[in-house]
Amino acid sequence: MRLSSRDMSEIEQASHRKCPRCGRHELHLGDTCFGCLSLELERSVAAQASIGAMFPSDEEIDREVLRVRAARCPRCAGPGPNDLREAPFIYSIIASTTHGRERAICCLGCGRSMAARRLIQSLLFGWWGIPNGLFRTPYYLVTGVAACCAGDGAQPSQKLRDAVHMLRWPESFSMSAGARTAASRSRR
Repeated sequence: MRLSSRDMSEIEQASHRKCPRCGRHELHLGDTCFGCLSLELERSVAAQASIGAMFPSDEEIDREVLRVRAARCPRCAGPGPNDLREAPFIYSIIASTTHGRERAICCLGCGRSMAARRLIQSLLFGWWGIPNGLFRTPYYLVTGVAACCAGDGAQPSQKLRDAVHMLRWPESFSMSAGARTAASRSRR
């Protein structure tokens, strides 16, 4: 197929028109000159790098978890290993009942003393609400005893991993699998 001189002149004009973004005369690819395309590419690479910094790799998270686990205890400054410790509690006053879990990243000794303190408080102040105090207090006492007797695993817990991820990279935690798993567990 041969191109006519008219077709050749249209192709020539199309390839030498001004770029709508920068106004320079350059060879076009679609509606953008090569200078603008390279600028877009540089911006895209920079954007991907900054997004990559927001979303840490599993290795980065694991390194940070091991650093937190091996550090000194933030409560007593004693040697680790640290983990995320939980101590359930319940307080009741006639028609009002408050219950939940105190959480702290600390060593096993501090975690046990926190759990024992909350267990004693629940034992003394959990019963006085009607009807929630009477029904919920036994559950919190049993889980409090379990928290007092909990040992220290050889590996960091998933709760510690989630807490470190959330505290160190909060913008990426809400989109991570750990957050979705924790959210699905709390809805049950």
